[in-house]
Amino acid sequence: MEELRIQLDSGAEVVAYRSGPESSTAPAVVLLHGIGMTHRSFEQLQPVLSAEVSVISFDLPGFGATRKPARPFTVADHAQAVDEALRRLGVSRRVLVGHSMGCQFATEQAILRPDDVVGLVLVAPVVDSERRTLSAQARDLALDTFREPPRVNARVLIDYAKCGLPWYLVTVKAMFDYDTEARTRLVECEVIVVRGERDSVAREPWCRRLVSVAGHGSLVTVPGRAHVVPLAAPQSVIDAVRGLLREAEPA
Repeated sequence: MEELRIQLDSGAEVVAYRSGPESSTAPAVVLLHGIGMTHRSFEQLQPVLSAEVSVISFDLPGFGATRKPARPFTVADHAQAVDEALRRLGVSRRVLVGHSMGCQFATEQAILRPDDVVGLVLVAPVVDSERRTLSAQARDLALDTFREPPRVNARVLIDYAKCGLPWYLVTVKAMFDYDTEARTRLVECEVIVVRGERDSVAREPWCRRLVSVAGHGSLVTVPGRAHVVPLAAPQSVIDAVRGLLREAEPA
């Protein structure tokens, strides 16, 4: 896997992790982690998809191997950062896979680049419009830790430690400021929402509302899993991505 540190026009940076064959026709698969996390959210998923298509994951500004930006980043800032990095990498057509807050980054980029984004896979999306308080989300996330495998909780804790509390709290504000449901209404491409059956954060009624407001939406429920589906049940995300890639193939 190739590691590329990209300096952005804003002065911030991202680290891109690129693998798989480059193609002039097939869309690239772009993996966007959630709040506090890193590209390692997809460490079981990227090698599998890389055998078929070009795959790019990121440490987004302020997370993982990147330095903290000089100012708070909104969801739109993160979406634009990803778009600039992809342009530097020569990527146009893309399938975006977001996890948790990464779903917001993916959604916003689909609105920003409707001609380039051919599909979205939104895994455990946030923030539920009927549970839009910090206390509700904190309780839901705490409950989720009891439903995840130990190895998943270990990865989350390692990544959170790299992020640090100050940048996490800054990003939480951006997450709550973004109206995922309203913005999803503006997405033109196909949207597949993937949630774990036991996810206390991305609950079923919320995910069904997102599917209903998307122009072309569908819901996949992963039995027995909770919030961190890309690590706990990567095959479910792989299958959703493959479905979008098949539909994007030239007739």
